[in-house]
Amino acid sequence: MSLDLAQAARHLASYRAELEVHMVVEEELVIPRFEQLGIEIKGGGAHFYWLEHKKLDGLLTGVEQGLAELTERGVSRGRDVITLLQREFTFEHLMEHHETRENYALYPALAEHLSADEQRDLWKRMQAREGQARADHSAAPS
Repeated sequence: MSLDLAQAARHLASYRAELEVHMVVEEELVIPRFEQLGIEIKGGGAHFYWLEHKKLDGLLTGVEQGLAELTERGVSRGRDVITLLQREFTFEHLMEHHETRENYALYPALAEHLSADEQRDLWKRMQAREGQARADHSAAPS
């Protein structure tokens, strides 16, 4: 079985960096604002978003570890790849669920409870923080 595990690791590292940028913006700006407003939505409050971020981070770490182990020892059986794919599937399933909750619950609830000026202010702060988080990732040693 021939796989480009080095390329997979590079793509995964890039994905991790993007996910961390997304999470830091939400954890520092969006979720706290959601909490401040005391919004109650079907499917859970702000604490669910914190918990999902923690769970996503742990699952992605498991995928990274699995890929590193596979890279170190090599792929000798298809089962080795299937195990890694199962880890990734679990991560992807939770990620899709999380994105759905953000897109159909979190952000619409914020839009409903914030004035147009508050929304613009939050959006500007999110963009600025995203830029800083990207710069932090670029400056961090690999």
